[in-house]
Amino acid sequence: METKSLLIVLGSGGHTSEMLTLLQTMNKDCFCPRIYCAAESDTLSFAKVQSGIEMGQKEGKQFITVPMARSRAVNQSWFTSIFTTIAAIFYAFSLWWTYQPDVIICNGPGTCVPICIVSLLFRVYKRTKIMYIESITRVNELSLSGKILYRFCDRFIVQWPDLLNKYPNAEYLGKLL
Repeated sequence: METKSLLIVLGSGGHTSEMLTLLQTMNKDCFCPRIYCAAESDTLSFAKVQSGIEMGQKEGKQFITVPMARSRAVNQSWFTSIFTTIAAIFYAFSLWWTYQPDVIICNGPGTCVPICIVSLLFRVYKRTKIMYIESITRVNELSLSGKILYRFCDRFIVQWPDLLNKYPNAEYLGKLL
């Protein structure tokens, strides 16, 4: 069986819990290595992965954790976030080039935007599939990350059917959590 490398973007707040819950149904044998990426200040997400919440996989090189520069801190001004997002994009270049993932899966943390943008830029070199699963908390409107990435993802999944009226290219697979 051919395996694919999977880059999983985690985020503070409920993003990590949602993502780890979603991944419990994943066939781990199909995705190796699994690269978990989160903002360098997001120690809780890394602790959850390292403590074995990552579906009990603790052996060898089955998974890797990688810190990433944060695009925008909570309560950071929109003006200064322009500069931190540019810095995060440069950081994402290095991360993507080092791991060259086959698939990226994310569910809305701002950290996913630079990684997905870089992946899109590298598509002439390698076609990385991007799967975006909008957070279950987004009932009426997409998150800012979702609005930015909606048109560029290979699969864009929402968890509320009413969102299909506004975003017809999205997929509704039911509530995944």
